[in-house]
Amino acid sequence: MTQPRAATLLTATVALLLATPSRAAAEPDAGASATELVQPLEVVPSPSPSPSPPPPSRSSILHPPPVDVGAWPAASEDERFTIERHVGRALLMDLSMLGGGTIWYWSNQDFNKQDWDLHWDWPSWKKKLLSTEVLKLDTNDMNTNAGNHLTAGAFYYLIGRANGLDLPASWAMNVASDFIWEYAVEYREYPSVNDLIITGMAGPVVGEPLLQVGRFFRRSLHNRKNRVLAIALSPVEALTGWMDDRKWADPDLTDDRGLTIERGHVFRFYLSERAVTFNSAGWRRDTTVGADLEVMMPRGYGQPGRWATWTRTGAFSRVILSLTYLDGTHLSTLFRTKTTVRAHYRQNIVADDETGSSRR
Repeated sequence: MTQPRAATLLTATVALLLATPSRAAAEPDAGASATELVQPLEVVPSPSPSPSPPPPSRSSILHPPPVDVGAWPAASEDERFTIERHVGRALLMDLSMLGGGTIWYWSNQDFNKQDWDLHWDWPSWKKKLLSTEVLKLDTNDMNTNAGNHLTAGAFYYLIGRANGLDLPASWAMNVASDFIWEYAVEYREYPSVNDLIITGMAGPVVGEPLLQVGRFFRRSLHNRKNRVLAIALSPVEALTGWMDDRKWADPDLTDDRGLTIERGHVFRFYLSERAVTFNSAGWRRDTTVGADLEVMMPRGYGQPGRWATWTRTGAFSRVILSLTYLDGTHLSTLFRTKTTVRAHYRQNIVADDETGSSRR
């Protein structure tokens, strides 16, 4: 054990005195004795070891003290998949989509005129623009409200993202297109509150997770399976890549299935069958097939390393789709998504030398 500095200096001084007799010791006084010349040394006790800290309490484990994030190394950046901004092309593509929808709307008047209650005149426009009395909850079927409007909102948003725009700009274009449709294209209808909400929120809620899962496969090995999945999940990005002659960047490091190991993922596929009993109508048997795709896009997620970073848009995203059939007839669809807009993530994982696995 290392001695305290004061004790070390005292020991060195005593050793020097013993090795080099003083002038008084060399010429002793006639009446002095040996006992008087040699003074006893004071023994400095060594410090006792500090007691072991008490084991952490349950409260400290569940509620740890804040970590100095500034001391954590930053995550490594990867700019290989950055898309150049094309604001003009994004607006042109968005207007083209609105134009195609307008042609469809006015070409199917028999289907759409059931909601026509207004006209192209000042009283109608005054109601739509200067009051909220015309805001209604429409009663269109589920395919229109939950299917068509959701798809349109996702594509408005994906057009912006595929042209290099960030989330706020793409979402703004999504919401603007939503209002143009409800107020201008459908000028003869009362604006639908549910359509405004579903279409306006579909961009970041649906479009962003699809984009991120598609990019996961784009970062994986460039085989046919991964290319098809990347294009199917993010078709607008594939379209702009073709327009720009944008080559697929070199893939990340991959596993034996051709999937990137520089990003995290949890993929689940399932097939199930159930029997449902009704009190008075007997029972039925239906079949469900589904996929659950979750990706963690920070580079190095789950791999050994200690780092922290503010994540980019959609860094943690998930898409769930399941279809239920009854005697071969489509019965229902479940579609769920989740994503992150902004988050701070940190990890501290060390490799186990014996097994090669990782532990946090």
